[in-house]
Amino acid sequence: MKGYIALKLALALLLLSLFGWTAAAQDVRAALIERIRPAVVAVTVYNDDDEVVDQISGFFISKDGDLLSCRHVFGGASRVEVQTGEGKVYAVRVVIAEDPDLDLVELLVDVPEGEVPYLRMIDVNATNGEQVTAIGYQHIVHGFVSYDRTHSDSRNTFLFSAGTAARATGGPVINKKGEVIAIATEQDLEDQTATLAIASSSALALIPSGTETLADWNARIKGEPKHSTEVYFSPRWISP
Repeated sequence: MKGYIALKLALALLLLSLFGWTAAAQDVRAALIERIRPAVVAVTVYNDDDEVVDQISGFFISKDGDLLSCRHVFGGASRVEVQTGEGKVYAVRVVIAEDPDLDLVELLVDVPEGEVPYLRMIDVNATNGEQVTAIGYQHIVHGFVSYDRTHSDSRNTFLFSAGTAARATGGPVINKKGEVIAIATEQDLEDQTATLAIASSSALALIPSGTETLADWNARIKGEPKHSTEVYFSPRWISP
């Protein structure tokens, strides 16, 4: 009987310690997310009739207002504005850099105050099974890396599985240390929408090609497919 009681007590202590560790881990993760969120914004796209045609997330990567987001939503945009968590609204001034294949775009936002909160991206590759969190202006998406791939040109992408239909497209993806290791995007793959991430190394490799107004940029890309990431995010690469 004493042995049975001792066993129950040991199990109870184990459960309590596990619960305490999980609660502590959740508190740490919540603190990391709150540290990241001030740099994450809502990006609203308007057409020529000044109607909202799309809205995703983006995040500042410099204090001067350089913004990283997903390229595909800006085709046909007449104007674009971003809104911070504090409710401040800024206009997008010009397109600085882009990668059509990986659906990346870097924009310059007009910041009258002079500086904004920003995030530093870290060149760290994700590993299968690693816990990651995508932080959008509206949704927080927790998941695990389910497949990662390094392409022939050394660009890295990965899928991550999440237990929710919520999206954080255009938002930063962080690891358990709170490091920004990717930007979240998505694509329809056959009969499902996959949550994807472009590794920070690809975003850091963006080369500014000058500055273009949205009007000039849209005139240049007119006629290209709305979303051109199939070469990297094909259903074929989900299975190794």
